[in-house]
Amino acid sequence: MFARPNRRRKANDIGDTTSNYSSDAESNDRDLSGLQIPDDIPLRLTAVANSRIRRSSSNNNLGPSQLMTKLGPTPSSLLGSPIRQQPNGRRSISGSYAQTIYSQTNSFGVKPFSRKFRHQSLSSQELLSLLNRSHTSRHSLEASLAELRYHILAQGINLEDETNPNPASTIRCRAWKALLGVYHVSAGEYIEYVAKGPSSMYEKVKNDTFRTLATDKKFTNKVQEPMLVRVLNALVWKSKDAPTSGHRFQYVQGMNVLAAPFLYVMPELDAFYSFSTFLSFNCPLYVQPSLTGVHCGLKLMDRCLEVLDPELFAFLIDKGLSSEIYAFASVMTFSACTPPLEEVLKLWDFLLACGVHCNIICIVAQLMMIRNHLLNSPSPMKILRTFPDLQASPIIQKTQELISKLPEALYDDLVRHPFDITVCDKYLDIKSPLGLATHMSID
Repeated sequence: MFARPNRRRKANDIGDTTSNYSSDAESNDRDLSGLQIPDDIPLRLTAVANSRIRRSSSNNNLGPSQLMTKLGPTPSSLLGSPIRQQPNGRRSISGSYAQTIYSQTNSFGVKPFSRKFRHQSLSSQELLSLLNRSHTSRHSLEASLAELRYHILAQGINLEDETNPNPASTIRCRAWKALLGVYHVSAGEYIEYVAKGPSSMYEKVKNDTFRTLATDKKFTNKVQEPMLVRVLNALVWKSKDAPTSGHRFQYVQGMNVLAAPFLYVMPELDAFYSFSTFLSFNCPLYVQPSLTGVHCGLKLMDRCLEVLDPELFAFLIDKGLSSEIYAFASVMTFSACTPPLEEVLKLWDFLLACGVHCNIICIVAQLMMIRNHLLNSPSPMKILRTFPDLQASPIIQKTQELISKLPEALYDDLVRHPFDITVCDKYLDIKSPLGLATHMSID
Protein backbone atom coordinates (compact mmCIF):
# COMPACT_ATOMS: atom_id res chain seq x y z
CA MET A 1 0.00 0.00 0.00
CA PHE A 2 1.36 3.37 -0.90
CA ALA A 3 1.56 6.23 1.58
CA ARG A 4 -0.93 8.93 0.72
CA PRO A 5 0.10 12.61 0.71
CA ASN A 6 -1.18 14.85 3.48
CA ARG A 7 -4.63 16.17 2.66
CA ARG A 8 -6.16 19.56 3.28
CA ARG A 9 -9.78 20.01 4.14
CA LYS A 10 -10.23 23.30 2.34
CA ALA A 11 -11.93 22.71 -0.96
CA ASN A 12 -14.28 24.08 -3.56
CA ASP A 13 -15.72 21.25 -5.58
CA ILE A 14 -15.77 17.57 -6.39
CA GLY A 15 -13.56 17.46 -9.42
CA ASP A 16 -11.75 20.66 -10.39
CA THR A 17 -8.28 19.82 -11.63
CA THR A 18 -6.15 22.70 -12.77
CA SER A 19 -2.62 21.37 -12.35
CA ASN A 20 0.57 22.28 -14.10
CA TYR A 21 3.18 21.18 -11.62
CA SER A 22 6.34 23.11 -11.02
CA SER A 23 9.19 23.16 -8.54
CA ASP A 24 8.07 26.45 -7.00
CA ALA A 25 7.71 26.25 -3.26
CA GLU A 26 4.14 27.46 -3.32
CA SER A 27 3.25 24.67 -5.77
CA ASN A 28 4.55 21.83 -3.64
CA ASP A 29 1.17 21.04 -2.12
CA ARG A 30 -1.98 21.72 -4.04
CA ASP A 31 -5.63 20.91 -3.58
CA LEU A 32 -6.36 20.24 -7.21
CA SER A 33 -9.87 18.96 -6.96
CA GLY A 34 -10.82 19.68 -3.37
CA LEU A 35 -14.07 18.85 -1.75
CA GLN A 36 -15.90 20.83 0.92
CA ILE A 37 -16.55 18.34 3.66
CA PRO A 38 -16.48 18.25 7.46
CA ASP A 39 -13.27 17.02 9.10
CA ASP A 40 -14.84 13.74 10.13
CA ILE A 41 -15.99 12.73 6.64
CA PRO A 42 -13.75 10.37 4.60
CA LEU A 43 -12.54 11.85 1.34
CA ARG A 44 -13.36 8.73 -0.63
CA LEU A 45 -16.96 7.76 -0.01
CA THR A 46 -18.25 5.38 -2.64
CA ALA A 47 -21.36 3.68 -1.31
CA VAL A 48 -24.51 4.81 -3.08
CA ALA A 49 -27.06 2.86 -1.09
CA ASN A 50 -27.56 2.40 2.63
CA SER A 51 -29.63 -0.76 2.54
CA ARG A 52 -29.37 -4.15 0.91
CA ILE A 53 -31.72 -4.84 -1.95
CA ARG A 54 -32.96 -8.30 -2.81
CA ARG A 55 -32.95 -9.49 -6.39
CA SER A 56 -36.16 -10.60 -8.03
CA SER A 57 -36.00 -13.91 -9.86
CA SER A 58 -37.98 -12.33 -12.69
CA ASN A 59 -35.49 -9.50 -13.24
CA ASN A 60 -32.83 -10.77 -15.62
CA ASN A 61 -31.75 -7.55 -17.28
CA LEU A 62 -30.49 -4.67 -15.18
CA GLY A 63 -30.71 -1.06 -16.15
CA PRO A 64 -28.53 1.63 -14.56
CA SER A 65 -30.98 2.21 -11.71
CA GLN A 66 -30.90 -1.40 -10.56
CA LEU A 67 -27.21 -1.92 -11.25
CA MET A 68 -26.14 0.89 -8.97
CA THR A 69 -26.77 -1.05 -5.79
CA LYS A 70 -24.74 -4.04 -6.93
CA LEU A 71 -21.69 -2.85 -8.77
CA GLY A 72 -18.53 -2.03 -6.90
CA PRO A 73 -16.82 -1.48 -4.69
CA THR A 74 -14.49 1.34 -5.46
CA PRO A 75 -12.64 0.90 -2.18
CA SER A 76 -12.19 3.59 0.40
CA SER A 77 -8.74 5.00 0.98
CA LEU A 78 -9.11 5.85 4.66
CA LEU A 79 -7.80 2.65 6.12
CA GLY A 80 -5.78 3.86 9.06
CA SER A 81 -8.03 2.76 11.89
CA PRO A 82 -7.34 -0.72 13.33
CA ILE A 83 -11.06 -1.05 14.07
CA ARG A 84 -12.71 -2.96 11.26
CA GLN A 85 -16.42 -2.84 10.53
CA GLN A 86 -17.26 -6.19 9.01
CA PRO A 87 -20.09 -6.76 6.51
CA ASN A 88 -22.17 -8.46 9.21
CA GLY A 89 -22.01 -5.32 11.33
CA ARG A 90 -19.59 -6.66 13.92
CA ARG A 91 -16.48 -4.74 14.84
CA SER A 92 -13.14 -6.44 15.13
CA ILE A 93 -9.43 -5.73 15.11
CA SER A 94 -7.81 -6.86 11.87
CA GLY A 95 -4.45 -6.45 10.18
CA SER A 96 -6.03 -6.69 6.76
CA TYR A 97 -7.55 -3.61 5.17
CA ALA A 98 -9.72 -5.74 2.92
CA GLN A 99 -12.42 -5.85 5.60
CA THR A 100 -12.45 -2.07 5.75
CA ILE A 101 -12.62 -1.75 1.99
CA TYR A 102 -15.53 -4.15 1.77
CA SER A 103 -17.47 -2.92 4.78
CA GLN A 104 -17.29 0.74 3.78
CA THR A 105 -18.77 -0.16 0.41
CA ASN A 106 -20.80 -3.27 1.19
CA SER A 107 -23.90 -1.88 -0.46
CA PHE A 108 -22.10 -2.22 -3.79
CA GLY A 109 -21.52 -5.91 -3.21
CA VAL A 110 -25.22 -6.74 -3.09
CA LYS A 111 -27.34 -7.90 -5.98
CA PRO A 112 -29.73 -5.20 -7.11
CA PHE A 113 -33.42 -5.75 -7.57
CA SER A 114 -35.75 -2.90 -8.24
CA ARG A 115 -34.40 0.14 -6.45
CA LYS A 116 -35.37 3.24 -8.40
CA PHE A 117 -32.97 6.16 -8.35
CA ARG A 118 -34.19 9.70 -8.74
CA HIS A 119 -31.21 10.73 -10.83
CA GLN A 120 -31.80 11.84 -14.37
CA SER A 121 -29.31 11.60 -17.23
CA LEU A 122 -27.25 14.78 -17.32
CA SER A 123 -26.18 17.05 -20.14
CA SER A 124 -22.49 17.98 -20.36
CA GLN A 125 -23.22 21.29 -18.67
CA GLU A 126 -25.14 19.58 -15.89
CA LEU A 127 -22.32 17.08 -15.44
CA LEU A 128 -19.87 19.96 -15.09
CA SER A 129 -22.17 21.50 -12.53
CA LEU A 130 -22.17 18.22 -10.63
CA LEU A 131 -18.37 18.06 -10.65
CA ASN A 132 -18.23 21.65 -9.39
CA ARG A 133 -20.71 21.00 -6.59
CA SER A 134 -19.63 21.80 -3.02
CA HIS A 135 -20.46 19.49 -0.13
CA THR A 136 -20.89 20.07 3.56
CA SER A 137 -22.19 16.67 4.64
CA ARG A 138 -21.56 13.00 4.08
CA HIS A 139 -25.05 12.53 2.73
CA SER A 140 -24.65 15.16 0.02
CA LEU A 141 -21.27 13.76 -1.00
CA GLU A 142 -22.66 10.23 -1.30
CA ALA A 143 -25.57 11.56 -3.31
CA SER A 144 -23.26 13.37 -5.75
CA LEU A 145 -21.06 10.34 -6.28
CA ALA A 146 -24.15 8.19 -6.78
CA GLU A 147 -25.42 10.67 -9.34
CA LEU A 148 -22.07 10.65 -11.13
CA ARG A 149 -22.04 6.85 -11.27
CA TYR A 150 -25.60 6.75 -12.50
CA HIS A 151 -24.81 9.21 -15.27
CA ILE A 152 -21.87 7.08 -16.41
CA LEU A 153 -24.03 3.95 -16.37
CA ALA A 154 -26.88 5.63 -18.20
CA GLN A 155 -24.99 7.39 -20.99
CA GLY A 156 -21.25 7.37 -20.32
CA ILE A 157 -18.96 10.36 -20.61
CA ASN A 158 -19.35 12.15 -23.91
CA LEU A 159 -16.30 12.70 -26.10
CA GLU A 160 -14.71 16.07 -25.58
CA ASP A 161 -12.58 18.43 -27.57
CA GLU A 162 -9.11 16.90 -27.25
CA THR A 163 -7.51 20.23 -28.15
CA ASN A 164 -8.48 21.57 -24.73
CA PRO A 165 -5.33 23.46 -23.64
CA ASN A 166 -5.79 22.28 -20.05
CA PRO A 167 -6.32 18.49 -20.02
CA ALA A 168 -6.81 18.61 -16.26
CA SER A 169 -10.13 20.39 -16.80
CA THR A 170 -11.69 17.75 -19.05
CA ILE A 171 -14.78 16.00 -17.75
CA ARG A 172 -13.24 12.54 -17.92
CA CYS A 173 -10.15 13.60 -15.96
CA ARG A 174 -12.24 15.22 -13.25
CA ALA A 175 -14.72 12.34 -13.13
CA TRP A 176 -11.99 9.70 -12.82
CA LYS A 177 -10.30 11.61 -10.02
CA ALA A 178 -13.59 12.03 -8.18
CA LEU A 179 -14.40 8.32 -8.53
CA LEU A 180 -10.93 7.35 -7.32
CA GLY A 181 -11.00 9.89 -4.52
CA VAL A 182 -7.92 11.79 -5.68
CA TYR A 183 -8.68 15.17 -4.18
CA HIS A 184 -5.13 16.28 -3.46
CA VAL A 185 -1.76 15.85 -5.16
CA SER A 186 1.70 17.12 -4.30
CA ALA A 187 3.93 18.43 -7.07
CA GLY A 188 6.79 18.67 -4.61
CA GLU A 189 6.54 15.03 -3.61
CA TYR A 190 6.38 13.86 -7.22
CA ILE A 191 9.38 15.97 -8.17
CA GLU A 192 11.32 14.44 -5.28
CA TYR A 193 10.57 10.93 -6.52
CA VAL A 194 11.59 11.84 -10.07
CA ALA A 195 14.79 13.50 -8.80
CA LYS A 196 15.89 10.26 -7.13
CA GLY A 197 16.76 8.92 -10.55
CA PRO A 198 16.68 5.29 -11.69
CA SER A 199 15.10 2.86 -9.25
CA SER A 200 15.87 -0.82 -8.82
CA MET A 201 13.20 -1.58 -11.45
CA TYR A 202 14.34 1.04 -13.94
CA GLU A 203 15.64 -1.42 -16.53
CA LYS A 204 12.41 -3.43 -16.41
CA VAL A 205 10.43 -0.22 -16.77
CA LYS A 206 12.47 0.87 -19.79
CA ASN A 207 12.11 -2.56 -21.34
CA ASP A 208 8.31 -2.16 -21.29
CA THR A 209 7.59 1.50 -21.91
CA PHE A 210 8.86 1.74 -25.49
CA ARG A 211 6.25 -0.77 -26.66
CA THR A 212 3.29 0.53 -24.64
CA LEU A 213 0.37 0.92 -27.08
CA ALA A 214 3.04 1.48 -29.73
CA THR A 215 0.64 0.96 -32.63
CA ASP A 216 -1.81 3.61 -31.41
CA LYS A 217 -0.71 6.86 -33.06
CA LYS A 218 -3.08 9.05 -31.04
CA PHE A 219 -1.57 7.66 -27.85
CA THR A 220 2.05 7.94 -28.91
CA ASN A 221 1.51 11.49 -30.17
CA LYS A 222 0.05 12.54 -26.83
CA VAL A 223 2.00 10.42 -24.35
CA GLN A 224 5.75 10.34 -24.85
CA GLU A 225 7.81 7.46 -23.49
CA PRO A 226 9.70 9.65 -20.95
CA MET A 227 6.36 10.43 -19.29
CA LEU A 228 5.66 6.73 -18.80
CA VAL A 229 9.19 6.15 -17.51
CA ARG A 230 8.94 8.98 -14.98
CA VAL A 231 5.56 7.89 -13.65
CA LEU A 232 6.47 4.20 -13.35
CA ASN A 233 9.93 4.86 -11.91
CA ALA A 234 8.49 7.34 -9.39
CA LEU A 235 5.87 4.74 -8.48
CA VAL A 236 8.64 2.31 -7.52
CA TRP A 237 10.19 4.93 -5.24
CA LYS A 238 6.78 5.74 -3.76
CA SER A 239 6.14 2.07 -3.01
CA LYS A 240 9.32 1.94 -0.94
CA ASP A 241 7.88 4.68 1.28
CA ALA A 242 4.70 2.68 1.88
CA PRO A 243 3.80 1.51 5.40
CA THR A 244 4.74 -2.04 6.30
CA SER A 245 1.07 -2.92 6.87
CA GLY A 246 -1.18 -3.92 4.01
CA HIS A 247 -0.02 -5.18 0.62
CA ARG A 248 3.45 -4.24 -0.58
CA PHE A 249 4.19 -4.53 -4.27
CA GLN A 250 6.74 -3.69 -6.89
CA TYR A 251 6.77 -3.01 -10.60
CA VAL A 252 5.20 -5.99 -12.35
CA GLN A 253 4.37 -7.08 -15.87
CA GLY A 254 1.55 -5.08 -17.43
CA MET A 255 1.82 -2.07 -15.14
CA ASN A 256 2.93 0.08 -18.08
CA VAL A 257 -0.32 -0.67 -19.92
CA LEU A 258 -2.34 0.17 -16.80
CA ALA A 259 -0.62 3.55 -16.58
CA ALA A 260 -1.33 4.40 -20.21
CA PRO A 261 -5.02 5.40 -19.91
CA PHE A 262 -4.27 7.71 -16.98
CA LEU A 263 -1.51 9.52 -18.87
CA TYR A 264 -3.73 9.82 -21.93
CA VAL A 265 -6.65 11.27 -19.98
CA MET A 266 -4.89 13.62 -17.56
CA PRO A 267 -1.68 15.56 -16.94
CA GLU A 268 1.36 13.67 -15.69
CA LEU A 269 1.06 14.81 -12.07
CA ASP A 270 -2.62 13.91 -11.81
CA ALA A 271 -1.95 10.64 -13.64
CA PHE A 272 0.74 9.65 -11.14
CA TYR A 273 -1.51 10.09 -8.11
CA SER A 274 -4.57 8.62 -9.80
CA PHE A 275 -2.58 5.60 -10.96
CA SER A 276 -0.97 5.00 -7.56
CA THR A 277 -4.38 5.29 -5.88
CA PHE A 278 -5.88 2.89 -8.40
CA LEU A 279 -3.20 0.27 -7.70
CA SER A 280 -3.16 0.74 -3.94
CA PHE A 281 -6.87 0.61 -3.25
CA ASN A 282 -8.72 -0.78 -6.26
CA CYS A 283 -6.56 -3.74 -7.25
CA PRO A 284 -3.58 -4.22 -4.91
CA LEU A 285 -3.51 -7.99 -5.43
CA TYR A 286 -3.15 -7.53 -9.18
CA VAL A 287 0.27 -5.97 -8.68
CA GLN A 288 1.83 -8.48 -6.31
CA PRO A 289 5.07 -10.05 -7.59
CA SER A 290 3.22 -13.30 -8.33
CA LEU A 291 0.20 -11.52 -9.89
CA THR A 292 -2.01 -13.23 -7.32
CA GLY A 293 -5.13 -11.21 -8.08
CA VAL A 294 -4.74 -11.77 -11.82
CA HIS A 295 -4.57 -15.54 -11.43
CA CYS A 296 -7.55 -15.46 -9.07
CA GLY A 297 -9.46 -13.35 -11.59
CA LEU A 298 -8.77 -15.97 -14.25
CA LYS A 299 -10.14 -18.70 -11.99
CA LEU A 300 -13.22 -16.60 -11.32
CA MET A 301 -13.64 -15.99 -15.03
CA ASP A 302 -13.71 -19.74 -15.71
CA ARG A 303 -16.27 -20.17 -12.95
CA CYS A 304 -18.43 -17.29 -14.20
CA LEU A 305 -18.36 -18.58 -17.78
CA GLU A 306 -19.31 -22.07 -16.52
CA VAL A 307 -22.33 -20.60 -14.71
CA LEU A 308 -23.40 -18.18 -17.43
CA ASP A 309 -22.76 -20.29 -20.53
CA PRO A 310 -22.09 -23.97 -19.67
CA GLU A 311 -22.06 -25.03 -23.32
CA LEU A 312 -19.39 -22.52 -24.35
CA PHE A 313 -17.34 -23.26 -21.23
CA ALA A 314 -17.39 -27.02 -21.86
CA PHE A 315 -16.52 -26.50 -25.52
CA LEU A 316 -13.47 -24.38 -24.72
CA ILE A 317 -12.25 -26.70 -21.97
CA ASP A 318 -12.64 -29.65 -24.33
CA LYS A 319 -10.35 -27.78 -26.72
CA GLY A 320 -7.83 -27.29 -23.91
CA LEU A 321 -8.65 -23.58 -23.51
CA SER A 322 -9.00 -22.26 -19.99
CA SER A 323 -9.00 -18.52 -19.40
CA GLU A 324 -5.33 -18.69 -18.34
CA ILE A 325 -4.46 -19.41 -21.97
CA TYR A 326 -6.50 -16.81 -23.85
CA ALA A 327 -7.56 -14.12 -21.36
CA PHE A 328 -4.45 -13.47 -19.26
CA ALA A 329 -3.60 -10.10 -20.82
CA SER A 330 -7.21 -8.87 -20.76
CA VAL A 331 -7.57 -9.70 -17.07
CA MET A 332 -4.16 -8.32 -16.11
CA THR A 333 -4.68 -4.97 -17.88
CA PHE A 334 -8.42 -4.57 -17.25
CA SER A 335 -8.90 -4.86 -21.02
CA ALA A 336 -6.58 -1.92 -21.76
CA CYS A 337 -4.54 -4.18 -24.05
CA THR A 338 -7.40 -4.45 -26.56
CA PRO A 339 -7.77 -1.57 -29.04
CA PRO A 340 -9.06 0.94 -29.79
CA LEU A 341 -8.04 3.24 -26.95
CA GLU A 342 -11.19 5.36 -27.25
CA GLU A 343 -13.29 2.30 -26.41
CA VAL A 344 -10.93 1.35 -23.58
CA LEU A 345 -11.56 4.75 -22.00
CA LYS A 346 -15.33 4.25 -22.21
CA LEU A 347 -14.99 0.82 -20.64
CA TRP A 348 -12.82 2.27 -17.87
CA ASP A 349 -15.45 4.94 -17.20
CA PHE A 350 -17.70 2.00 -16.36
CA LEU A 351 -15.08 0.08 -14.36
CA LEU A 352 -14.06 3.07 -12.25
CA ALA A 353 -17.69 3.92 -11.59
CA CYS A 354 -18.82 0.41 -10.78
CA GLY A 355 -15.80 -1.60 -9.69
CA VAL A 356 -12.79 -3.05 -11.47
CA HIS A 357 -14.01 -6.58 -10.72
CA CYS A 358 -16.61 -6.05 -13.47
CA ASN A 359 -13.82 -6.48 -16.01
CA ILE A 360 -14.06 -10.25 -15.52
CA ILE A 361 -17.71 -10.20 -16.64
CA CYS A 362 -16.84 -7.79 -19.46
CA ILE A 363 -14.48 -10.42 -20.86
CA VAL A 364 -17.12 -13.13 -20.45
CA ALA A 365 -19.53 -10.82 -22.28
CA GLN A 366 -17.07 -10.52 -25.18
CA LEU A 367 -16.81 -14.29 -25.39
CA MET A 368 -20.57 -14.68 -25.47
CA MET A 369 -20.85 -12.04 -28.18
CA ILE A 370 -18.70 -14.22 -30.46
CA ARG A 371 -19.90 -17.58 -29.13
CA ASN A 372 -21.32 -18.77 -32.48
CA HIS A 373 -17.98 -18.16 -34.19
CA LEU A 374 -16.22 -20.03 -31.41
CA LEU A 375 -18.62 -22.97 -31.33
CA ASN A 376 -18.46 -23.38 -35.11
CA SER A 377 -14.69 -23.13 -35.30
CA PRO A 378 -12.50 -26.25 -35.34
CA SER A 379 -9.70 -24.12 -33.88
CA PRO A 380 -11.21 -21.48 -31.55
CA MET A 381 -7.78 -20.44 -30.30
CA LYS A 382 -7.16 -18.77 -33.65
CA ILE A 383 -10.12 -16.50 -32.87
CA LEU A 384 -9.13 -15.96 -29.25
CA ARG A 385 -5.47 -15.27 -29.99
CA THR A 386 -6.49 -11.71 -30.80
CA PHE A 387 -9.69 -10.48 -29.20
CA PRO A 388 -12.00 -8.48 -31.50
CA ASP A 389 -11.76 -4.71 -31.17
CA LEU A 390 -13.48 -3.40 -28.09
CA GLN A 391 -17.03 -2.10 -28.43
CA ALA A 392 -17.63 -0.62 -25.02
CA SER A 393 -21.36 0.08 -25.21
CA PRO A 394 -22.58 -3.42 -26.15
CA ILE A 395 -20.05 -4.99 -23.78
CA ILE A 396 -21.31 -2.89 -20.87
CA GLN A 397 -24.92 -3.63 -21.78
CA LYS A 398 -24.21 -7.37 -21.92
CA THR A 399 -22.26 -7.19 -18.66
CA GLN A 400 -25.23 -5.63 -16.88
CA GLU A 401 -27.40 -8.45 -18.14
CA LEU A 402 -24.96 -11.16 -17.03
CA ILE A 403 -24.30 -9.76 -13.56
CA SER A 404 -27.91 -10.34 -12.52
CA LYS A 405 -27.52 -14.06 -13.26
CA LEU A 406 -24.55 -14.73 -11.01
CA PRO A 407 -25.07 -16.54 -7.67
CA GLU A 408 -24.66 -14.29 -4.65
CA ALA A 409 -21.62 -16.13 -3.25
CA LEU A 410 -19.80 -16.10 -6.57
CA TYR A 411 -20.47 -12.41 -7.11
CA ASP A 412 -19.24 -11.64 -3.59
CA ASP A 413 -15.96 -13.41 -4.37
CA LEU A 414 -15.75 -11.51 -7.63
CA VAL A 415 -16.12 -8.19 -5.81
CA ARG A 416 -13.48 -9.08 -3.24
CA HIS A 417 -10.81 -10.77 -5.32
CA PRO A 418 -8.80 -7.64 -6.32
CA PHE A 419 -8.06 -6.82 -2.67
CA ASP A 420 -8.99 -9.75 -0.38
CA ILE A 421 -6.27 -12.38 -0.12
CA THR A 422 -8.61 -14.91 1.50
CA VAL A 423 -10.63 -15.08 -1.72
CA CYS A 424 -7.46 -15.60 -3.76
CA ASP A 425 -6.28 -18.33 -1.41
CA LYS A 426 -9.58 -20.14 -1.84
CA TYR A 427 -9.54 -20.09 -5.64
CA LEU A 428 -5.83 -20.60 -6.20
CA ASP A 429 -5.80 -23.74 -4.07
CA ILE A 430 -8.28 -25.26 -6.51
CA LYS A 431 -7.02 -27.13 -9.56
CA SER A 432 -7.66 -25.51 -12.91
CA PRO A 433 -10.31 -26.90 -15.28
CA LEU A 434 -7.46 -28.50 -17.20
CA GLY A 435 -6.25 -30.33 -14.11
CA LEU A 436 -3.20 -28.20 -13.29
CA ALA A 437 -2.52 -26.96 -9.77
CA THR A 438 -2.33 -23.18 -9.86
CA HIS A 439 -1.71 -22.00 -6.31
CA MET A 440 0.42 -18.87 -6.33
CA SER A 441 1.87 -17.46 -3.13
CA ILE A 442 2.73 -13.82 -2.50
CA ASP A 443 6.46 -13.26 -2.29
